[in-house]
Amino acid sequence: MSTTIEIIEGCTDRTSRLGLKKAMQIYGEIDACHMGDRAVMGDNFTEYPLVRFKSQTAAENALAALKAGQVYLDGIPLKGEWRGGTRRPHRGNEKETMPPPAPAEETTSRDLKPEKTRRSPSRAERAERAERAERTRRKRSRSKSRSRRRRNTSPRKEKEKDKEREKTSLSINTLAALLGLPENKDAGNLESQLSDNPLYRRK
Repeated sequence: MSTTIEIIEGCTDRTSRLGLKKAMQIYGEIDACHMGDRAVMGDNFTEYPLVRFKSQTAAENALAALKAGQVYLDGIPLKGEWRGGTRRPHRGNEKETMPPPAPAEETTSRDLKPEKTRRSPSRAERAERAERAERTRRKRSRSKSRSRRRRNTSPRKEKEKDKEREKTSLSINTLAALLGLPENKDAGNLESQLSDNPLYRRK
């Protein structure tokens, strides 16, 4: 906590430092007393008079008395605040400056250009899109059916087909043996080879 009090009301350019110190020291021992620059600057002063106590308790008691209006100097009531808790004194020759207005945004030709409206598709374009979608759907259905066929062809069925082929080849060989034909598939095709088949006639 601060032990320095600023006297914000009641002091003039004729107020003495000794008079202010005597008025405030009844609340505790004072470490420093400064009158600011009112005597030099007049109404254009930049610093308030201040009183710094040696103990926090004395400073709190003095501030409570100032806020209650119990401290007088030359018949004028004094008012105070903690140092740093008040606004700086306002100079008489200072003018309140307003912040400059924000610059207006420049309007360019791009801003004036109307936005392009989205053109709706024609009937021919809609028909073409529908046809493309239908072709894509057909291709997908064909690929799915092919994949299903491949999945349905199991190794078991392949084995059954192989057995049927073997049976067919055995029956052909058996028939050839009964007829006296050789098992060679090229038998009977050569004119120079004779057959034991009684029904065979040489050309």
